[in-house]
Amino acid sequence: MLQSAAPTAYMLQSAEKPEFFYSKEDELTLDGWKAALSALEALGVRQVGISGGEPLLKDCLVGLLRHIRERTGLNEGQGINVVSNGKLMDEDTLSVFMEIYPSC
Repeated sequence: MLQSAAPTAYMLQSAEKPEFFYSKEDELTLDGWKAALSALEALGVRQVGISGGEPLLKDCLVGLLRHIRERTGLNEGQGINVVSNGKLMDEDTLSVFMEIYPSC
């Protein structure tokens, strides 16, 4: 008997050209993302990934990653898949990623 994997949610944003999709004022805040994560977790989602546009353009990305790692049961024992072209990765952001994911 095959068991299905736990549901996975991918949170999408369009940071590169938001004018085509929504205005900047309509973007979710960190608190909005936290509420969305709580709702997904309550529905049985156990793993989330973050893709884009470009997630590194999102002001609250670091706070969001910390929240997922420290305050939820999402991605427990696993990394969080962040899809990025890496162009905006700087030493400060890299140090945060290393803090959140010390095994990298």
